Amino acid sequence: MSETETGVEFDYPVTIEDLGSSTKKLTIEIPADRISARINENYKDLRVKAALPGFRPGRAPQKLIEKRYGEEVRKDVRDQLVGESYRHAIAKNKLEVVGEPEFDKPDDMILPDSGSLSYTFQVEVR
Repeated sequence: MSETETGVEFDYPVTIEDLGSSTKKLTIEIPADRISARINENYKDLRVKAALPGFRPGRAPQKLIEKRYGEEVRKDVRDQLVGESYRHAIAKNKLEVVGEPEFDKPDDMILPDSGSLSYTFQVEVR
C-alpha cells in the first residue's frame, strides 16, 4: 500500500469501470497536496546532494536548484506518484492484473502547476 513519509497510508481516489468480462478501466486522481508534498520532498533530498558551481553541496539556493533541475524533478515526481497510486489502486481493489496497463493519453500525464492530476488506464484481470 501507499504510505506517506509519516507512515500513514495515503488513499488515492479511484474509479473503476467494467469494460467486459476481463477488462477494467481505472481512473485515479492524485490530489494537489500530495503532488506538492512529493515535489518538496524531492527538492529537499536534491538540495543536500546538488553540486552547483560556486556553492558547496547543500548550500545552493532553492530557486537556483528549481531552475536547474525543475523539469527533471517534476518528471521523477510524476513517475513516483503514478507508480505509487497504480499499486495502491490494484491492491485496494484486490485486482489480479494480467499483463501491463494500457494508459489513455500517456503524453498528457504532466504534473500541473496547480491542482490535481487524473489519469486513466485499462488492465486485463483474471
